[in-house]
Amino acid sequence: MSIETREASNKTVTIWFKRVTGFGNEKTTTYDVVTTKACYEQGGSRQYTDTTGVNFTPQSTFWLEVLSENPRLGDFIALGDQSLIAKPSDAEKAESIRIVALQDCSELGDVDDLKVIT
Repeated sequence: MSIETREASNKTVTIWFKRVTGFGNEKTTTYDVVTTKACYEQGGSRQYTDTTGVNFTPQSTFWLEVLSENPRLGDFIALGDQSLIAKPSDAEKAESIRIVALQDCSELGDVDDLKVIT
């Protein structure tokens, strides 16, 4: 994590990593839950295009350190420590992740931060 992001990361966030096992009608969805520190911005005016080609305005943007497993499209993220909640649908204001990008917040050329957009 860049020093800039580390010093500004004052929000605890919860990430639900989606896991799908089985085949056909036997598919089961579970979630691995982790918490970390992040910077947070609600809303935004810039338009983005997700991987399916849909234009959208973000609900939220999070900047956090590169993790041992990074969030992906379809995982969920929410403010606060909600690690005791097994499913994002039961969490308070969990948002589906639409874009994850590596970003250098330090402007030193070392890409060590994640930008997560919902």
